[in-house]
Amino acid sequence: MLGESVSERLFETLTGDSFNQWLGFAFERFCFKHAGILADRMGFKDEVLLVSPYFAKRDQKFQIDLLYLRAGKVITVCEIKHLKEPVGKGIISEMARRCALLEIPRGYSMEKALVSLYGPDHALRESGYFNHYITLEDILG
Repeated sequence: MLGESVSERLFETLTGDSFNQWLGFAFERFCFKHAGILADRMGFKDEVLLVSPYFAKRDQKFQIDLLYLRAGKVITVCEIKHLKEPVGKGIISEMARRCALLEIPRGYSMEKALVSLYGPDHALRESGYFNHYITLEDILG
């Protein structure tokens, strides 16, 4: 019995946090590969001019997981989270920091989207912070 328990957890024990980090990176790549589906689910598929991850290497280094430049002068900033539970309000402060550091061209507006396995928890949804929520189920349709 003890041998079964150890062998079932051996992979998790050997990989530790690195496996979860890899899963997060793989989910980001999956979302980028399916950016058209994400745009469709958010209701702006025909407005997309450019979609890409965004990296800033200035004094304040930060990353936007996925950024859409849309017709109508709208930028949609996507945060992609690979968590085993719904995403909580704790994400707002980090997302707000990144959005504040992002230089938005004059005349553009910004929307925020959360892409995650299970969506937001009740408190995050009630906060109204994000304009769009996409789950893995939405992507796979």
